Parts: sequence; structure tokens; C-alpha cells
Amino acid sequence: GVVCRRRAANITGSANTATQRQTVRFHTSMRAGVLITIAHVLLILAACATAGGDAAGSSSASADDDEKAYSFPSEMTCGVEEAVATFAAGCFWSVELAFQRVPGIIGTQVGYTGGSVERPKYEDVYAGATDHAEAVRLLYNPAVVSYGDLLEVFTSKLPTSDGHATVGSHLTFDQLVAKHNPKDDHGTQYRSAVFTHTDEQQEEAEAWKTDLEAERGPIVTSVEPAGTFYPAEEYHQRYLEKGGQDASKESSAPIKCYG
Repeated sequence: GVVCRRRAANITGSANTATQRQTVRFHTSMRAGVLITIAHVLLILAACATAGGDAAGSSSASADDDEKAYSFPSEMTCGVEEAVATFAAGCFWSVELAFQRVPGIIGTQVGYTGGSVERPKYEDVYAGATDHAEAVRLLYNPAVVSYGDLLEVFTSKLPTSDGHATVGSHLTFDQLVAKHNPKDDHGTQYRSAVFTHTDEQQEEAEAWKTDLEAERGPIVTSVEPAGTFYPAEEYHQRYLEKGGQDASKESSAPIKCYG
């Protein structure tokens, strides 16, 4: 009887020991699994952080490389089929405001294009040293406003040398010359041009010019493929709107070119 009890005790003890060993192995395995999982998570996080850092670094580098990169806020373009158009018609302040008022215009930006110098500054463009034209680049919804409509707005902003057309809708070209240095209004920076972004725009703009010349005679406005566009300094952006002039859609308030 004693031997049986000892054997039973030994069997029970052995079973308990085996169970304890299995429990230890189970917990050890669990800990190892958890550690491996944590290690994987840390590796993933590290990779993401590195990628994020690289992306941020690339973004920062890209921003440094081209701090004047042309763009519009994403909320402007979300769900919208947008297109780009660029026009030059003298002082870009009034031209921008005229386009701001057009339904279908999502965004505007004034800048310099058509020149031979990279990253031009206003002072250099103003002096006529870079061959750039003051221009307005537009983001628009072609489902609301057509390129032909934009050409009509552009036509309304074109100055003429005979003093009959107006610049900025309130001053004649001759009045501008009398008020400002003639070079300011006749230099390359104030030339008129249509800078096209697609073959369709090129064809439509050329047809527009042909029709306009049939009506008015030869015009100096050029039609040429769009090149690099350098946004102007921030204080030029929406200059007349910031000065209190009405930029609401379909506004007919007079545009005062010089504020």
C-alpha cells in the first residue's frame, strides 16, 4: 500500500513537473513570440520613420530646389477636372483680378515667364533685364468656363498703342505712360502673350489671333508654348484684392490697375 502511494505520488509529481515544464515552455514561447512581434513592429516603425524622414527630406530638398513651385491648395482641385492657362497682358495685378471674377476660375497666380533667366526677381524683371513677361497663370474648370471664354477676357485686357483701349479698365494706355515711366509700360515685361499648355490651346489661340487681326489689323500679341513659370513674390499675389477691390464672381466693379 505504501509503495503504491509512493508510486502514485511519484506519478503525480512527475505529471506536475511535466505540466510545469510545459507551462514554462508555453510562457517562454509566448514571451519569445511577443518579443519577435514587438521587434517586427519596431522595425516597421523604424522603416516608416526612415521613409517618412526621407520623404520629408526629399520634400524639403525639393522645396529648397524650387521654392517657387507652382501649385494650388488640394482643396481647390478635389473632385474637379481642372486645366491650366497662362496669359500676359501688361501689369499682372489687374489681369489677375479680371480673371478672379470669372466663374469657373479655381485659382490664380501671378508670375514671370517667357524669359531667359532662372528664378527671376521682380526688380530684375521690372528693369527689363530678364526678358520675362508679367503673366497670370490660371487653374480653371473647363466644364464651367471654356478656353475660348478665357481668351475673350484676355482680349478685354489688351492695351493698344492708340490710347483708345484701357489698361486696368480705368486708365488709357497714354494715361499710364504719362503717369509712369514709359519704359515701365512698353518694356518686355509688359508685352502681351498667350502661353499655351496643349495643342488644342495652341490651335484655338492661333485662330483667335487670326480673327482678331481680321477685325483690328496686326497685333503684337504672341502665341507660344508655355515654358517655366516663376510665381512672383507673395506681395504681388492677389494684390488688388488685398487692397480692397472686389474679386467676387461676375463683379462689374471698375478695376483700378494701380490700387
